[in-house]
Amino acid sequence: MFGRKTKITSGPSLAALRDEVEKIARERAGLEAQAPQIEAQIAALAAAHAGAVLESDDAAERNEAEHRRLRYAAQRLAARLAELTAAEAGARQRLADAETAQRRAEAERAVAAAVAELDSVYTPCVEKIAAFLDRWRAACDAARASGIDSPEAVARPRRCERPAEPATFRDETYEAYVNANGNPTDDPFALNDRGERVVPRQRAMFTRRVTTSPAARAIYCDLPTLATSICLPPATWGSPSVNPPARIFHEFNS
Repeated sequence: MFGRKTKITSGPSLAALRDEVEKIARERAGLEAQAPQIEAQIAALAAAHAGAVLESDDAAERNEAEHRRLRYAAQRLAARLAELTAAEAGARQRLADAETAQRRAEAERAVAAAVAELDSVYTPCVEKIAAFLDRWRAACDAARASGIDSPEAVARPRRCERPAEPATFRDETYEAYVNANGNPTDDPFALNDRGERVVPRQRAMFTRRVTTSPAARAIYCDLPTLATSICLPPATWGSPSVNPPARIFHEFNS
């Protein structure tokens, strides 16, 4: 029913696998730091070889012996690093496989637990809600027939999200030029008899009303009808449901 179950094999724990990866990685990092040091020593001996030959046979032999020893050490280091790289890759793969297996096992347990609750938890809840909604609809029908408020109006009234508020104003004084009618104007000059704008105007204080906050309309919210807004599909074919969605059938040839 649930598909193939993950086979849990006995083996190292995730903690042990993580420790193995970290241990290999630490060793590899330490050896990688030694590689450039050895190469630098080999280069220094090669540069000093000519001087050692001129100095004496013993000096030349010591230089060559140390050069040879360091080359052998570099070869052993390279071989060990290759081993550690392969070992780390294998350890990381084993860790990834173990983590994948653990996640799959946990998912299978979660699926099994959810399926087990489908009949023991979900279906009884659907039955209880369906019975409640039957009583709710009957009460709404009875209220409508009697001309009284229904359960929707009594228990689930409209809610005012924002009350209505009138606009507010304040008086503001300002200075402006006065025209011939006594009204404010921005033109500082009036016309003379020849129509020239050369007559200076007087300035005076005026008062005007300014809106400080605009009017706000009330906003009312309505809850959706309870009996029609609940949708609980059946747990399985033939199980109780509440306003189930339309079922979609796919026709195919077996």
